[in-house]
Amino acid sequence: MPDTKTALVHLARDASDEDILAVVRRWSDTLAVEDYEGALAMVRAPDWTVDLLQKTIAGYGHPEPTDRVHKVTPLASARYYPGDEPVNNPWPRHEVDRDTLPNGEPFISVWFDMPFDGYWSDVTATFDVDRDGDMLVLTLEMIHIM
Repeated sequence: MPDTKTALVHLARDASDEDILAVVRRWSDTLAVEDYEGALAMVRAPDWTVDLLQKTIAGYGHPEPTDRVHKVTPLASARYYPGDEPVNNPWPRHEVDRDTLPNGEPFISVWFDMPFDGYWSDVTATFDVDRDGDMLVLTLEMIHIM
């Protein structure tokens, strides 16, 4: 059942990488319960609709239908495919990248590998971290196979 109380999540301007990733983890777990509206409410998503997000998840990173309907798995229960354990694989990549733009402004982005259908996948959500007054917010850019 959708969480109608979910709202845009604001972070402090000095948010740590872990603070940022905690919001993305909550966003991912919101998708795992199929609360697409709630997940979109947590972040800025100017290029996304509930329908597009739902289709992109069901299509394993593509909005077109596939041979089966895919679902996001709760992070706590995601497994590795045999042979893909962390020693053999860099998954999952949950990373905050910090850089400086030519004008001196900070630029923060997030790469977040998502679990699908019980396993870590090659589907990655990318976010930019943007200013919102004196706070920061996440902006959903893409969900796609990397």
